Amino acid sequence: MQNRAEYAGLVTLLLAGVVLSTASLIIVGVEANATEGNIESGWDAFWWSFVTMTTVGYGDHFPVTVIGRITATVVMAMGIGIIGALASFLASVLVGGDEKDESAHPDALVAEIEVLRAEVVSLRTALERLTPATLASDSQSPAQSP
Repeated sequence: MQNRAEYAGLVTLLLAGVVLSTASLIIVGVEANATEGNIESGWDAFWWSFVTMTTVGYGDHFPVTVIGRITATVVMAMGIGIIGALASFLASVLVGGDEKDESAHPDALVAEIEVLRAEVVSLRTALERLTPATLASDSQSPAQSP
């Protein structure tokens, strides 16, 4: 199960990198030549992609073209999902159970059940050995004796 969580975290980080790279390339391609555009370089595009994906959105850079705004919408939606996935991954790492806890393993539980069954059998055997006379003498307390 731990490997699955690590794999999910890695896939999420890779997806974030793909979204950042793709959005940066699209934005720099369409916004750099826009007459009123304020994203002029690759670094501006990367910065815009990062703050948009993390839903911070400072507003210092923003798309002005239709394709840029459509890209922004996709980046925002993807960013919400990626940040949510990373938050859940971090929570599972911080709250996750101890791998060394033997009670969580089926083999340990089966062994514990066998020990308990043996104890129940020995208690039944001890109860069967008791006779009604033994039970009657044990039930009298010293206060009841003459």
